[in-house]
Amino acid sequence: MISRLEKLNARLKNELKEPLHMGIGVHAGEAIVGAMGPPSAQNFSAIGDVVNVTARLESKSKEYKCRLVLSKAVADLAGVDASDHPAHSADVRGRDGNVDVFAVDDPRDLVVPALA
Repeated sequence: MISRLEKLNARLKNELKEPLHMGIGVHAGEAIVGAMGPPSAQNFSAIGDVVNVTARLESKSKEYKCRLVLSKAVADLAGVDASDHPAHSADVRGRDGNVDVFAVDDPRDLVVPALA
């Protein structure tokens, strides 16, 4: 996603006052996923605490001035050592308790054991 955004920004550099930016939030957990709503207007959606947390982490990317906010839970599950990146205890609206996260400027810097 980051690579594609960089290519898009290069292509549009003469048309934009400043480059486009994106924030990514990643968390893990159980969610209800499927087609929801009346038969005539269904949409594919996901609901649950994990969806709320993920959305809130994405919004934290602006506050932390980074591209990726990765929950420590996901880093641990994936076996990713993110300790080189700033750690935060994020207050997540709509949820009791904070979520431990890493603020990663460039996700391509993360070493994923299965890909190393």
